[in-house]
Amino acid sequence: MRQRDLIPFFTMTFIIAWGILGLYIFASEIMIRLFGNLAGGQSFPIPC
Repeated sequence: MRQRDLIPFFTMTFIIAWGILGLYIFASEIMIRLFGNLAGGQSFPIPC
């Protein structure tokens, strides 16, 4: 895999992750109503 193929992937990942966090900061009421409170734990249950 070439390095230039990874640049769009990391750019989109960065934009999505920080975009969601930014919406929680600047439009918190709407985001909490849509998705619930932001939690620091694992939200996907992983069987042990």
